[in-house]
Amino acid sequence: MKSILSLFAITLFFVIGLLANDTNPPLDTVIVEKWQKSKHPTVFLIEQESYAFEQLSMRYENNLISACDNDMENAYGKWMNMLREIQKFSEDRDFDIKGVKMWIKIFWSTDGRVDHIAYFLKPSSRNINTDALTIFFKDFVRFYRFPVNTEYEFSHYTSASFPIFTPK
Repeated sequence: MKSILSLFAITLFFVIGLLANDTNPPLDTVIVEKWQKSKHPTVFLIEQESYAFEQLSMRYENNLISACDNDMENAYGKWMNMLREIQKFSEDRDFDIKGVKMWIKIFWSTDGRVDHIAYFLKPSSRNINTDALTIFFKDFVRFYRFPVNTEYEFSHYTSASFPIFTPK
């Protein structure tokens, strides 16, 4: 009789455990549903935060061209204007970025705010303190809004060199 009660108690405990799992989603689901932009640094070097770069690249899977209604000329113009704004911001802050060459990926929210900037200095870049450059980009992000509104987050990964030499 004791063994039957023990078996019944174990079975009941097991069933209650199964039911409890049905009401609480797995941890991975909670993380996906409650994505937090602050989970990853706002500005970072790709080689130092490769996991963040991968995660953000999957999250912000739409690109700049699609955010600009597949108009390549419009997307290019907006991108070049942003690079000019970065350059102007550096001049206003008396922060020299001339000679800096990098691979850069910008991650934007639906309203054009910059959520994250990931970058990697090219070997041909001028030597610059990356801590200072990261702080500069963090400051830029606080003041700049990209002139695109979409229903989805988007990103753009490309090369950038300063100063900008393009016709206005």
